[in-house]
Amino acid sequence: MKEFDTAKLYYGFPIFILGYPDAESGYNITACSSSYSLGSMVVFGLGSDSNTAEQIAHFKRCSLNVMSAESLATIEKAGFLHKRPKLTPDIPHIIQDDVPILTDALLTIELKIARVETFLNNTNFTAHVEKRLVRDDLIENDRLVNENFDPIYFVGNQHRRSYRFLEPERSGKLGSYLRQQKKQ
Repeated sequence: MKEFDTAKLYYGFPIFILGYPDAESGYNITACSSSYSLGSMVVFGLGSDSNTAEQIAHFKRCSLNVMSAESLATIEKAGFLHKRPKLTPDIPHIIQDDVPILTDALLTIELKIARVETFLNNTNFTAHVEKRLVRDDLIENDRLVNENFDPIYFVGNQHRRSYRFLEPERSGKLGSYLRQQKKQ
């Protein structure tokens, strides 16, 4: 292994779009890739100086929408355009429980913010999951069809960042590799 001195390192984070109430435009969206989830808690981070961080801290509500590769133009619109309304009529959505739900998302999680903490120039939001919505074709017999869940991942550093995609044929069941090793 070699030391890699870089200001940023993205080692595979799912990209999602946050939908939130916005005091100026009614509702808005932004792209994000900084999150983790434990049970009914989700934590995500944003730059402290962003409109999104300010609005979510104020309204204490948002939706986290996990998108597929078919939505890359929407993801880039949400992420590249700053300080302006981005939730336009060409983006399929509904307003539910006072947050935008992107109707072409693979998965949407409605969140209520429980804690807002700033560290350096980043704001971390700890949220409680109020509702999970999953695209119909990703549920079978009350289970998530893992092989068909294909979010986009963000990988790279400050010099080059790119999208990565899951391959359904590379799916494996949890625990199967250890069982296979024990058989040998």
